[in-house]
Amino acid sequence: MAIEIIPKPKIEVPAREDILFVLSLVLLILSLGAFFGLNYYQKKNSKTLRDLEEILTREKTKEEITLEQKVLEIKEKIEKISLLLPSHKKSSNLFSFLERGTHPKVFFSDLELKPEKGRVELQGKAEDFRILGQQLSIFKKEELIEESELLRASIGEEGRIEFSINLSLKPEIFK
Repeated sequence: MAIEIIPKPKIEVPAREDILFVLSLVLLILSLGAFFGLNYYQKKNSKTLRDLEEILTREKTKEEITLEQKVLEIKEKIEKISLLLPSHKKSSNLFSFLERGTHPKVFFSDLELKPEKGRVELQGKAEDFRILGQQLSIFKKEELIEESELLRASIGEEGRIEFSINLSLKPEIFK
């Protein structure tokens, strides 16, 4: 064996090799942490899944069966109603229309509505023929009225004009 008296200079490792070594150690630690973390969550979730499957496979109680039947009955009723709703005629729109389109000095005492035919017969009183004419004029100008027809007009006991008007309404008023 030869003994060397002359010391050899230390071999210097480049800085990038040190950085790569540290990065690979960090990557190894992160990979191991991710492995054990995912393994833990997998076991936890598989236990939860087994518990849920057990709940689903057990028999239904009488309360659950009764509740399910009630829900199905309500569902059927909702389906039947939703079939009827598109064909439903909304008569309440007529009242807001009449409130908006009635002369202030005209009083309607009776109303006969036939929504399937789109007709309404109004009976009322006005102070005089001039006001009755103004009311007919208002109805003729209304967009939702196809036709207005004065059926009868007579002078009542108090000197007021008693009349009947027949209106043919557009279908939009009932929607």
